[in-house]
Amino acid sequence: MSTDLEFLQQVTAFLEEEALFTPRKSFGSNQYAGESSPTWLAVSPVNSDASLLRGHEVEGHLSKTSDGDKPRAKKIKVCHETDRRHKYRQRLKDERDQLNHTVNVLSKQLQELIEAKQGTKTTARTDLVLSKSFWRKVATQQREQRYLVEAEHKRLSDIVNSQDAYIEKMMIALRKGFLNISLTGEIKAADMHDQIDDLKWLHLKSSDAMLYEVYLREVNESYARVDSVLNECDVDSVPVGTVSYIHRHNPDGDVDYVQYVNKFMYPFDFERTSNGMWEVSKLPHRQIDREVYEDLSDAGNTVAFKFRVKKTLADGSTVSVLKRVLSRRFRDNNQV
Repeated sequence: MSTDLEFLQQVTAFLEEEALFTPRKSFGSNQYAGESSPTWLAVSPVNSDASLLRGHEVEGHLSKTSDGDKPRAKKIKVCHETDRRHKYRQRLKDERDQLNHTVNVLSKQLQELIEAKQGTKTTARTDLVLSKSFWRKVATQQREQRYLVEAEHKRLSDIVNSQDAYIEKMMIALRKGFLNISLTGEIKAADMHDQIDDLKWLHLKSSDAMLYEVYLREVNESYARVDSVLNECDVDSVPVGTVSYIHRHNPDGDVDYVQYVNKFMYPFDFERTSNGMWEVSKLPHRQIDREVYEDLSDAGNTVAFKFRVKKTLADGSTVSVLKRVLSRRFRDNNQV
């Protein structure tokens, strides 16, 4: 008992020396908002008067403490406002950063779509890359082929233009030739050769008499050139029995042509040979639609006729050509 009594006395002395009080406000944190503040009550077991006195002291101390906490509460409130504004600004900044990030992502996607449509960043397929040389070769071949076609087209165009110019010149020559014939009734020897060719084509569909007259003038003109032609071919130096001796001739440097010279030795006398050659020139084996023209000067040495040559083609169809022939025999100084 003595021990317990001593303990109680010590506790009473401690309580008298250290006054306990109950705070009426929170400690500045709003985490206890709406909750009642904890209250501590100091009870003295000694006597009620001492307790009452201590109660007045505690209330005075609490009032003093409450008055001292007002600046602190204001400071805490200012801190709360500052913290709230900071959080608001941070939230705005975060939203702005998020929007900027979204804009960047969408812009990048849009740029990728544009580049994909334009093909600027399209990765070439392996087969197309490997076949690039093939397509380049094909394009080169097509270009070369086009050049060849264009060259051929130009060549044919030049031929057509030259033929057109030639036909125009022939028409002019024909008109002049007929004008001279109608006025003078004769043709100059210098113009005979060219005009005979023109007149021959002009009378192709006219009467046989006029056509044979043109042939006869051409034969007479050709006979006048026989000696010069034989000399140019150098017939005397050609071996006997030569068939189709080719003599290339280019007299004026513009027109090239080939002359075929045949030289035979017949085992007959001159008269018999000349008569035989004359009969052969009449082509007696050509009898299809054969018609002989009789109305010619010097009929004993001139023969004119026409006949038809028919031929069957590979497809079985038959074609024919009507030919006209005029031959004249000239006798002069033991030659025919």
